Amino acid sequence: MAKIPFKVMTASALVALLASTAPMGVALAAKGDFYNATTKTRYSKEDLQNNPELLKRLQEEKDNGNVIIKEIKDDVFIDYGKSEKSLGELMATGKNPLEAAIEVLQNKENKVEGDEAKELGGYETVGVKLVVESANAINANQISVKFEGIEEPAVIDIEEALVEGENTVNFNYKGNSYTATVNYEAPDTEAPVISVEGETTISLENGAEFTLPVATATDNKDKEVKVTSVIKDAEGNVLEAIDTTVVGTYTITYSATDAA
Repeated sequence: MAKIPFKVMTASALVALLASTAPMGVALAAKGDFYNATTKTRYSKEDLQNNPELLKRLQEEKDNGNVIIKEIKDDVFIDYGKSEKSLGELMATGKNPLEAAIEVLQNKENKVEGDEAKELGGYETVGVKLVVESANAINANQISVKFEGIEEPAVIDIEEALVEGENTVNFNYKGNSYTATVNYEAPDTEAPVISVEGETTISLENGAEFTLPVATATDNKDKEVKVTSVIKDAEGNVLEAIDTTVVGTYTITYSATDAA
C-alpha cells in the first residue's frame, strides 16, 4: 500500500509519490495541506513537518479507509485515494507513468470541486496534542478547559451531561481526544423549608402575654439557613412587636434564603 507523501504538485511528482512506498514526509512542497473528509479535519503543512505523530496518524486514517483530500495547488484539490487507485489502474495497462499521472490530474472524477471544496475551509485543524492543566464545569453541558501554555481556557460542549460530584469527561479539541476530571455542583433550585413550632393561628385575650413562635428552616444544600420574621397589622403596617392590648389581627411572615 502506498504511503501518503507530503507532496503532490506535478505529474511527475504524482507518479513518484502515489506509487511510492516511502513513508509520509519524504518530500515537502509549497502546497502541503491534507484534509480528512471522513472526520472533517485538516492537517496543515507546518504541523505535519514538525510532528511525526501527526504524519503517522494521518497515514493510519488513510489505511483505515478514511477519505483523504490533498491540495495540489491554490484551490485545486484531489481525492487522494481515488487518484492513487486511478494511477495504479492506468499503469497496470502499460501506460507510461508520466502520461498516466497527467490523465489522473485531468480526470474530474479525481478532483474535489464546488461546494465540496468550499466545505474544506470549515474543517477543524488537527494540532499537536496539548496537556490539560485544569477543567471546570460551566454548566451541566459545558466545561472550561485550561491547557498548558495556552492563556485563554477553551469552552467545550460535552455529549453526556455532568452529574453531581466528580465526573470523568471525555472530549475532543482540535481533532485530539482528551480526558479530564470535573467536579460539578448542580444549581440549587429548591427553596428552604420553614417549620413553625406550635399552631399557625393563635387567638389571645386582650393584654395576654405573647411570645413570637420559633421558626426553623432546612435546606437541601445549606446546613444552616437563617430565618427572619416580619410582623404586620391588618392595615399592612410593619411592627416591631405585637401589642396584645390593641385589638386586631396580626400577621407574622417568616422568610429564609439559602446561599443560592
